[in-house]
Amino acid sequence: MRIIAVFIVGVAGIMAPLFMFAQRPSVADLELQLVQEQAKYAARMERVGKLENAHLQSAVIVDPTAKDFAQLPSAARLRVKGPFGTDFGTGSVILSDEGRALIITVSHIFRNADEKSVISAEIFNPKTGKVETFFVGYDGIKKTDPKADVGLLLIPTNRVISTLPLASINDVLVVGQKVVSYGCGGGEPPSKLEHLITIFNRYVGSDTIECTGVPLQGRSGGALVDGNGRMIGITIAADQRDQRGLYAGLAPIRAILESVGIDPRTLEKPLTVK
Repeated sequence: MRIIAVFIVGVAGIMAPLFMFAQRPSVADLELQLVQEQAKYAARMERVGKLENAHLQSAVIVDPTAKDFAQLPSAARLRVKGPFGTDFGTGSVILSDEGRALIITVSHIFRNADEKSVISAEIFNPKTGKVETFFVGYDGIKKTDPKADVGLLLIPTNRVISTLPLASINDVLVVGQKVVSYGCGGGEPPSKLEHLITIFNRYVGSDTIECTGVPLQGRSGGALVDGNGRMIGITIAADQRDQRGLYAGLAPIRAILESVGIDPRTLEKPLTVK
């Protein structure tokens, strides 16, 4: 069986594969996988009742993987149900108050969304020890930047959710620096992976960071954080050939926040001088 991938092609050449599969399954395998995914999603939707209006919905779901979500309370497992199936990804809550939360993720997870789409965000509630699933419609997509591959999702909530702070634009990142990524590889609960920064802005276009390791499908949109637990990037692509991951840098993250009237400086976590 052959390895297949969908690539982004930039001015400087092939940039990175967006989606990577270890093997090329048969048509029968693909049909079975589609049926299984549809069944899983249908069962989850049935448990929270029929969604006649997907704009302001939330539900608490007992999830046996809650302990995995508990490690990353600001991480969200995202599912976007569109006309061509369900897209999976990861996001991070960066701003929250009573009744709503703003999640930053990748733009490409919304590529097939339309007015009939239902978007879900699964987030851990440390007070109840359960995973809560919040639903929103197409109008929850607040802003996207396809060129930088970053996007914002606004969801309705029943509480204030833990947020992931931003690093300062003035912080210095260096090649060889140890960093950690958060993501839901394969649609699984969020997990942490350790990396080393290998190069900055390897490709023509928006600000990017390249790191060791290949992110699995589903980790797209997850945060890249520094040693102080602050976001410095977002997972956007994988380079299978060089075994590297590509992350949108702070510049496009701050730019999309500013475009919706949010001052990124208010989301920064100051370092404590020891």
